Amino acid sequence: MKKFQLENKYVLIEFLNYGGILTKMINKKTGQNYLLAYENAEDYQENPYFFGAMIGRNAGRTFPPKYLNHAGEKIMLDTNEGKAPSGHMAGRKVR
Repeated sequence: MKKFQLENKYVLIEFLNYGGILTKMINKKTGQNYLLAYENAEDYQENPYFFGAMIGRNAGRTFPPKYLNHAGEKIMLDTNEGKAPSGHMAGRKVR
């Protein structure tokens, strides 16, 4: 598991290559971290509350490839492998 940082003059963001988990979002002016996070990166391997997770259990594998938006309009998504591989819809944790 690796940590990466992106920053500009206003904010510093830290994330892991493990589910795209955000671990820090720091206001550089105040030093405040706006994210609830674990102290140790290893704790994200057992992350029952999915703190900071950006990539969910579907990770682009929504089937059928459509949904209704807030206005009730049908939105069609690009298709990929068809149905989701077994386990993704059953709620497996981050891989």
